[in-house]
Amino acid sequence: MPDITRYYVSMVHCKVELGEDVDRPNYLMVLKASDSKAYKATDVTGVRVIGVNNDGAIGETGDNIIVQGGIYGFYNDTGTGALTKADIGTVCFVKDSYTVTNSTGSTNLVMVGRVMDVDEASDRVYVECPIVDYSGIYEQYSS
Repeated sequence: MPDITRYYVSMVHCKVELGEDVDRPNYLMVLKASDSKAYKATDVTGVRVIGVNNDGAIGETGDNIIVQGGIYGFYNDTGTGALTKADIGTVCFVKDSYTVTNSTGSTNLVMVGRVMDVDEASDRVYVECPIVDYSGIYEQYSS
């Protein structure tokens, strides 16, 4: 199964309740507006990216897990939404829980963050994925 590579991880984390089982770390996570719970990212309406579940942050529906921002190397879309060096500095969007795309490859434009680099040899897109302030929905802290 593909894995997201970490380049830089923010020291700011948040704790959020899972809306589904998460069987391994390093998924791109979204918060669903309808129930304020975390899910593995998909290109659907009514969600917003909140970060990546960190190492060891796995659990079952209803558990609280830690997600964090930082710069991550996501997989690049292989279709018409593939990002290139020309996209550095622009925003990218969710394709799935470990793949990013440009606006052409996205239906619902669920923004991940700013493209920092594109490594075409390894098919990775390095994205600054910030933690979003959802005051009252999760517990935010620094380690």
